[in-house]
Amino acid sequence: MKKKYNLVLILMLVTMFSICNIYNVYGALYKSRGDVIPVATIEYDEKDNIAVFPESYKGSLKALKEKHPNWTFMAVYTNLDWKDSVRHECYEVNEEISLVHMSEAACWKKDGANYFKDGTWVVASKKAVAYAMDPRNYLSEASIFQFESLSCIEGVHKLEAVEKILESTELKTKYTEDESGNKVIDYPTYNNVNNVTVKMEKTYAQVIYEAGLESGVSPIHIAARIIQETGGKLSMGSISGTNPGFEGYYNFFNIGAVPGSDNNSAVTNGLKTAKNNGWDSPEKAIKAGALTLYNSYIKYGQDTVYFQKFDVSNSKGNASMLYAFQYMTNIMAPNSESSITYSAYSKLGILDSAFVFYIPVYENMTIDKNPSPESEEVIDENNIEKNTYNEKEEVKVINVNSISVTKSNYSIKVGESINIDVKVLPDNATNTKYVSSIVKGDSSQVDIYENEVNIYGDSNVIKLEGNKVTALKTGEALVLFKTVDGEYTTSVKVTVTEKSKFEVDKEKLTINENGVITNLGIGSKVKDVLSAMNCSDNVKIECRDISGNILNDESLVGTGMSISLLEADLAVLAKYDVVIKGDVNGDAKITASDYVIIKNFIMGTSNLEKVQTDGADVNKDGKITASDYVLIKNHIMGTAPLY
Repeated sequence: MKKKYNLVLILMLVTMFSICNIYNVYGALYKSRGDVIPVATIEYDEKDNIAVFPESYKGSLKALKEKHPNWTFMAVYTNLDWKDSVRHECYEVNEEISLVHMSEAACWKKDGANYFKDGTWVVASKKAVAYAMDPRNYLSEASIFQFESLSCIEGVHKLEAVEKILESTELKTKYTEDESGNKVIDYPTYNNVNNVTVKMEKTYAQVIYEAGLESGVSPIHIAARIIQETGGKLSMGSISGTNPGFEGYYNFFNIGAVPGSDNNSAVTNGLKTAKNNGWDSPEKAIKAGALTLYNSYIKYGQDTVYFQKFDVSNSKGNASMLYAFQYMTNIMAPNSESSITYSAYSKLGILDSAFVFYIPVYENMTIDKNPSPESEEVIDENNIEKNTYNEKEEVKVINVNSISVTKSNYSIKVGESINIDVKVLPDNATNTKYVSSIVKGDSSQVDIYENEVNIYGDSNVIKLEGNKVTALKTGEALVLFKTVDGEYTTSVKVTVTEKSKFEVDKEKLTINENGVITNLGIGSKVKDVLSAMNCSDNVKIECRDISGNILNDESLVGTGMSISLLEADLAVLAKYDVVIKGDVNGDAKITASDYVIIKNFIMGTSNLEKVQTDGADVNKDGKITASDYVLIKNHIMGTAPLY
């Protein structure tokens, strides 16, 4: 009997271990040591998708095609031997590459025993690996989505789809009612590095959707991967923002989250990665994770969830290793993640959309598919399926036909770095390598050689490393990109301007059009504000309270505090005021004094400065009324806290 998986149980289990951005290089194929890295070929027949597959695939694919005529099936001939691939993906070559949860039956584990490798995860049996790797076990309506192309598809991957996939998690979009009874979005909050609660300006669905558009990765896949990694629970260590030593840092994809030789947990190592990369908000972490999916996996041919678990496709001809760069070690993660994606598509009613599936085919596969470890079925390993594609003597070469960039002009400041998005087409070209150079004058004068970067003109304007540009001094530079195959070219103009004398981190401080900082709460300190301001050495920051007294770093922030950015001659570059909701007198506390001040103002017996009226307008309706001082009174009595 084949094993049935409960989706909820799977999610509980995989979130304990999909902390697994593993680079399993032990036993991998390396170009650097002289191994031959086979180039995968993608076979496609426009009239009959199924014709390019071996016979053992055709029955299941035919049934799917009849039900969903708009689906397209691409056969990815890995040009790898089936038995050898299973050997590389199991303990015979690398004990850490494929794991199962300890709760699985003994037949799923090596020797039927618990050889622990990470927490409650143990070494998988060879039979379990073969079952998980055999694509023919997953040619059903739900499971096939582990072969879905992870590139963003216009008209299919919509914001609505992302919201559907998140609706049963803590990342779902929440709503509340305003004073008029209108339904409005209740934007989520997170803790920043100063342990201050910050309200996001976007929902998680909006952030994920934007991450997909910016990275070119399916936002549905991004959402499903986040659920796979975190269970969709904001209390998970990698995304809670509260882990000691890593407060305010987030890693939604558990990038770098692997147990270390220093006895650090996977979560700790993942948060180290987040801190080192400055992922100090959910938006930064999600968008950086999406780019990592593209730059570390998808652009090298790992364009499906299956290929991100089993690194067996060198379809772009640019792989330096195989069986090495694998996002997860849980052998059933691709199947459980595809179930999440299928469920979202089904709820949206878009299963008949034009999905594209890249399904692997190996050399010398058995005619019968590999059974579940719990099955007593035995297959004849010598009964090899023969097909014309296995008998090819030469690998099909797909030539490059163009190279392009998403933007032709960039403007950056001295000290900043950017990555220029370069695309070589077609995506499945055999050799998608390109070289870059800084050009002086006509680009036709440039000679470019493989694996060499030539510097032309004033090399002090920018530093060029592949597609990464770092600004060194003011000026202009032209960067040329040229494909190795076909010598197609495209160029980008980079203009470097002076670095600003100061910059304010808008992730940490919310400043309105009047220059008022509005997102700080009671207990915030001056140093919390200063940490969000990056100034050049000749800029001085001066902070004064509402009475004009100079404040130090440890001083509490109150309403009416002013922050002045001064040049060496004391000329004011910028000035900001602070409003703390509920603090009217500017003493950085909410007390009966504030309540009395508001009451007197309403009665017309006292006046308030503009910044004080902002602090008194607790409900933010633009007026100072009894509602505001009632809110403060309730806060003081402890019946309804403002924060």
